[in-house]
Amino acid sequence: MQVHWLEEDFGPGTKLLGVIDWFQKYLGDPVNGDMLMLLDDDHAYLPHAIDDLWHKQSSLGTEYVSSYFAYFFRGVMVPQGADIVAVQPKDRLWMAQLQSFHRHFVAEHPAAFLVDDLWAAIFYFATGKEVRSFRDSVLRRGVETIYTKTSNASVEALMDLEGAARRDRAMLACFDHLLQRLLAVPPGSPSLECIGGAPSALRLRRLAAEVALAERRMAELHAESASAERAPRAAAELAKLRTSATASDLRWLGRSRSRGTAFRWNARCHGSCPQKCRAPPTRSCWQRTGACGTRCRSYDWSWRS
Repeated sequence: MQVHWLEEDFGPGTKLLGVIDWFQKYLGDPVNGDMLMLLDDDHAYLPHAIDDLWHKQSSLGTEYVSSYFAYFFRGVMVPQGADIVAVQPKDRLWMAQLQSFHRHFVAEHPAAFLVDDLWAAIFYFATGKEVRSFRDSVLRRGVETIYTKTSNASVEALMDLEGAARRDRAMLACFDHLLQRLLAVPPGSPSLECIGGAPSALRLRRLAAEVALAERRMAELHAESASAERAPRAAAELAKLRTSATASDLRWLGRSRSRGTAFRWNARCHGSCPQKCRAPPTRSCWQRTGACGTRCRSYDWSWRS
């Protein structure tokens, strides 16, 4: 084990930026088979976790990012660092692009500082990497997660923050900030090249259009639900949105009574019901139960609660 000391704290994303810095200083250019794995320091992982994910990611290649759990957030697939994220650096340029992306768009933003999984996912999305979740392989072993929490998990936990730093609010603020900043970059700008140039700009514009369309429709359905005459039709469409996969995977969200935060049933997510019942959950919480009785960890913070 090597401890790589950094002069600057980048928040939870220090694990990704730090290993990129270490890689560049001591290894230089990536070679075929090099792989980075990101995980949390307050979890104890099962003995097979690294080996299994290494084999899965190796079979996918450099155009993919993999994790034992990922979720959709406003159209972007987010691999979760708590469940280990495996990524193969394609070349030195890709690592430099990631550093440049953070420097130009992420650094200094208070919400982005707290939600590294999201800003990294937006970088993967913009640069064309596809995220794969292997939640099913965890369930096949008869466990809910690939880790158990240690006593460190309760020490100044990010999930316990309140106010503007509360998880759902920080996620929304970070997403809106990054999308607006990225869309505002003029064509041909050097900062645009750090995310892949024109193809990335096209992906981001499509994402922004889908987000706007979904939010507009949600607002319309909210208004229609207030009318006794239109309520049944609106409810039917909302029920359909709960279980249907759209291009950006933005669907209706159920509201959690226990936390006052909006969640959604994500029928297409790789972490969803292993029985493929594609039905709304019978309750909204961290460990929800589908209509078939199977528990699921799919959740989303994308609704403006």
